[in-house]
Amino acid sequence: MKHFGIFLGYSPEQKIRKEGLGRLLAFIINGSISLDNTKLTIACPFWFKNNLLELFDEHNIDVNKVHIISTKNLPTGLKFHELLKCFFALFSTKENKNKKKFKDKFYALIVFFVSEVISGSGLLGCLGIATSLFLLLTLSVPLVILFIISVIFKKIFKNKLSRILHRIKSISTLPLNNLKNRPWAIELHNVIRKKELSRLIVLINQEKEIKAWLIPTLFWPEVKQIAAKKVIVAPDIVMYDFPIYFSDSNSSSSLNRLEESISIADKFITYSEYVKDMHLVMMNGVNPQDVSVIGHGRIDMSHFLSIQGKKQDLSVQKEVAKEILIQYRNKHLSGNHYWSFTEFDKINYILYSSQVRGYKNIIILLKLVKILNFERNIDVKLVVTGDIFKDSNLSKYINKNKLESIVLSAYDIPSEVLAAFNSLAKLSVNPTLFEGGFPFTFCEAYSVGTPSILSNIPVVRERTKYLSADMQDRMLFNPYDIHDLVEKVLWGLEHNDELLEMQQDLYNSYPTWKQVAKKYIDVLTVE
Repeated sequence: MKHFGIFLGYSPEQKIRKEGLGRLLAFIINGSISLDNTKLTIACPFWFKNNLLELFDEHNIDVNKVHIISTKNLPTGLKFHELLKCFFALFSTKENKNKKKFKDKFYALIVFFVSEVISGSGLLGCLGIATSLFLLLTLSVPLVILFIISVIFKKIFKNKLSRILHRIKSISTLPLNNLKNRPWAIELHNVIRKKELSRLIVLINQEKEIKAWLIPTLFWPEVKQIAAKKVIVAPDIVMYDFPIYFSDSNSSSSLNRLEESISIADKFITYSEYVKDMHLVMMNGVNPQDVSVIGHGRIDMSHFLSIQGKKQDLSVQKEVAKEILIQYRNKHLSGNHYWSFTEFDKINYILYSSQVRGYKNIIILLKLVKILNFERNIDVKLVVTGDIFKDSNLSKYINKNKLESIVLSAYDIPSEVLAAFNSLAKLSVNPTLFEGGFPFTFCEAYSVGTPSILSNIPVVRERTKYLSADMQDRMLFNPYDIHDLVEKVLWGLEHNDELLEMQQDLYNSYPTWKQVAKKYIDVLTVE
């Protein structure tokens, strides 16, 4: 019996279920538990257990085939973090810079006093919270008095009170990651996370029969405390290639964590030769023999469009997709007068399934639909699964060029909605400037009958170099050349069925996730 573990150190606010990383994890888990003579244990903090079970549910993973170990409960420090978040949200204002400075100093004192005691989950933690609350209430009195006086003297008591009550009402819904970029919040968050992961690793080290642990990302250098063999997956270190998008202090800290993880791993897995050679071997001096390149398996999203668990042909899948998107539209787009009555099966749209990051190159897609609609008079919409309106540059471009009725931001969607958007799209277009492995978007689209156009980047060339020159020319484009993209998309729209047929062999060349999981286990279990 081969018994291995997967370590998950995600923070409380990380919702990987609807991200590519979450789907990849689900595929690996499903592939692993389908193998004979294999036992899988997953270790995660208590705060992430519900997220993990939701991932299981969405991907039909039998929880009874996985042994889960976690810490016992939510750290009192995390509850205290929530309390501080509410307190400062209540009194925050853009009008008084001195008040902000006071808040920062006040918080620094709180953090200094409680950072060690609040990480507990038992009696000591509770005592620490009680003491900290007393300090919080005592020191907050001057701030409250100043606040009330300022309200009265501004003679807008009624309006201000209304704002306060509205703020109080909304405080409970503020997401934890609203504070993630504030230095004092990061400091407190890191103290809690490190202490909790240390407790989790104590439990891991008690699992003596597990000889190796898989760590699916480079962001958790705390795993150096794990006594057993550590195989770390290195998806990529994109900041090596595009440092311009990672120039802030938080990114510098993240890079330090990544490189610390590299220094303590026993073995590595990457999704591409490019990441192995350029990021691990060249940039970090890793021995090439310690790195195994294991590409992704074949993704099939058609089961999300099945009827009573039975796979349907493409025409029926599209009918199912139509119903799914009607429900999605009625629930999420009813207040959007541009899209509230859209029938997705009756419009031409291209799809890009991606988070919003600079190197994802979403701007070129906005330029594409602007040219197609306003210069070529071709009615083609764009659906992006990231929240593009949170990016000020993208939002300004959309507003300036009047693309609100042409571009839909359909973010935070479940897998069945993603499958439906893929099914009804005319093309999946992936313009990314960088990926650590061959893009998921190709298989996601092809599996429900939609062809793809992909940016011609190193990891894409790794997998397509065996294809004919004609096919490469048809499906790949220069991600820096808008004119090349326009011509490739126009050809793909006009020769949709032909392009899909051309891509069949590429899709079929993918291994199953069971085969991929076996390769992972081989790396974990080899002496």
